[in-house]
Amino acid sequence: MTSNLELPEMFQKIAQDNFPETPAEPSRPLSSKIPTTTEATADSTVKSPEPKPTAQPLASQMANQLAQANEAIAALAKEYPIWAARDIVKMNQTLQDARSLAGEKRENLIRKELFKIAHNAKGQGATFGYPLITDIGEHLCRYIERVPEIQADEMAVIREHINAMDTVLKDKLTGDGGETGQTLLNKVLNT
Repeated sequence: MTSNLELPEMFQKIAQDNFPETPAEPSRPLSSKIPTTTEATADSTVKSPEPKPTAQPLASQMANQLAQANEAIAALAKEYPIWAARDIVKMNQTLQDARSLAGEKRENLIRKELFKIAHNAKGQGATFGYPLITDIGEHLCRYIERVPEIQADEMAVIREHINAMDTVLKDKLTGDGGETGQTLLNKVLNT
């Protein structure tokens, strides 16, 4: 009974992709990799096997991929204020449309459409250097979820959140926004 301990080609491909400096070896049974007595060196000792590749090449590859991802995010961050401004226009339009509606239609427009836009803005803000957008968007989403019904007073609070996000973008309040950003955030958080 013979045992075939060859690695499937798929595993060889994975190994070659992750350890490219390792020469590709044809599949051989594991037993053929063990030296026989005739392969011993002149002084009758067996040579040490070649060291296995370390994780360094894989770590290096991952570091390169991470650097590329960071470069892509930095490039996208330059475009973020344009996207966020479009979201603010959409939120303003949705809020304006909701003013002309009543009851369930108003509720659905605010709780579904406006919430969705605010939620997306919240999710992207900090990624692209505008954590105040994330904080204000988070507060707006929680506000929309918790109010029992949306009437004129609630729409005024929603408007304050949208205006605050607009100010963050127009004044380019990145990071924590300094004193101006913190004042703006505290005003919104206390509504």
